[in-house]
Amino acid sequence: MDRRIWGNDNGYYGKTNKAITYTFNTPTFVNGIRLVFDSDLDREYTDGNPDALHTSSTLFFPKSYGNTSFGFPKCLIKHYKIEVVDESGNWNTAVEIFNNHQRFVKHELNVVTKAVRLIPLNTYHSERKTEDYGSSTAHIFNFEIF
Repeated sequence: MDRRIWGNDNGYYGKTNKAITYTFNTPTFVNGIRLVFDSDLDREYTDGNPDALHTSSTLFFPKSYGNTSFGFPKCLIKHYKIEVVDESGNWNTAVEIFNNHQRFVKHELNVVTKAVRLIPLNTYHSERKTEDYGSSTAHIFNFEIF
């Protein structure tokens, strides 16, 4: 399940700037990746929205809507990188996204590699902190290679 359901989280929690890595015994063709980030679909309230305290409509309106500060869910991954290992054993950035606003993301890679890694760099919450002392947490429901 690519979300929280019936009290089960079904996700991975990890520190931002810490890689999640797939490794292969031999060079393997990787067509692409599929990611499902936590967009807090089960929330029952909206931070900063005095007009609709018990609605989850933040995904549908821009931050400036109706003079409120909807914003994105705090747990949503905003900045991330996908890296692959080249034939010399060096990590190279295949994809880097700076302002993600989507829950479901697919990227084509079309590479032969021995490893692929996802590095979540910021969430919408962690980027607002002036100092996080290494405590920023990424929550990811799916990191799949195809």
